[in-house]
Amino acid sequence: AAAAEAAAAAAAAPVFAYGRAPSTRGGALSRGVEGLLEARGSLHEFEFSGAPDLTPSREDPFLQQVVNGASHAAACFGPGRPLYLVGHSAGARAALHALCRPDMRSQLPRSFTGLVAFAVPPAHAAPKLGELPPGDRALLFAGARGGAVAATEA
Repeated sequence: AAAAEAAAAAAAAPVFAYGRAPSTRGGALSRGVEGLLEARGSLHEFEFSGAPDLTPSREDPFLQQVVNGASHAAACFGPGRPLYLVGHSAGARAALHALCRPDMRSQLPRSFTGLVAFAVPPAHAAPKLGELPPGDRALLFAGARGGAVAATEA
């Protein structure tokens, strides 16, 4: 019975998908953040390459990487597990931009549950929070000490 309960809990645990630039040694997230997320679910790292230019006319290739990474995570871990996008700095901004674009948002897996974003300057995040689709969840942290900026559920 205990083994069945453990298997059921693992099957329901969230998946945290995050992008890592090829030049980043050891991942884009600190070990402390990785440990915190791993204690609550599974991590899925995907490659996030290029120098993100998130101006509307140039952002598509970067947003597509986020969407593809999320889709790959859902395929690897199964569609029944809640999926969170996790981003740091430019990766967090790209994920937030992707959520606000209906053409990108519609490509995310049905298991997508929310966004956890680290090191997002409030000046960049605040305008986008108002554009999130109804029901989307976002938890944003800014600053070197990770102070919470905003938590929203549209």
